[in-house]
Amino acid sequence: DIPWSLDEEFFMDTRFAVSSVTTKTFILLLAQQAPLSFVSGSRVALGDVLRHYNRKEFHHLYPQAYLKSQGVDTAGAGRLANFAFISSADNKALGGVAPSKYRAKMDLTKIPEILSSALAPNSLFDDDYKAFLRARSALLLIAAQKLAA
Repeated sequence: DIPWSLDEEFFMDTRFAVSSVTTKTFILLLAQQAPLSFVSGSRVALGDVLRHYNRKEFHHLYPQAYLKSQGVDTAGAGRLANFAFISSADNKALGGVAPSKYRAKMDLTKIPEILSSALAPNSLFDDDYKAFLRARSALLLIAAQKLAA
């Protein structure tokens, strides 16, 4: 019964940093969703990912290269709300392009399940980073509140 509060801005304003308790807690929140591979739609082997915990298994939903081309700096791209369980192999396969472009490299039949398991909104593919951050932060907040209930 420890009091706590959280809002959507937390996920939009906090930077992803592997060594921080905040990021580790965020990763555990994502793990609770039984994430799926962004390319194949198969289950992510969480035991391996969490046992050999490193930044290589977490990548930007909006790739840094794409955001840089849109004028977003590294700090702006590094928000918690922009990260998900994405393996290095999947990240390379998807490339540094706009989400609307990398969507075609995903298993199209499994996209709704993939997004749900990543707590990512359909607006991911609209290529509107600010709107995406707001929508994803709302989903992340709901998930956090459910775990706390």
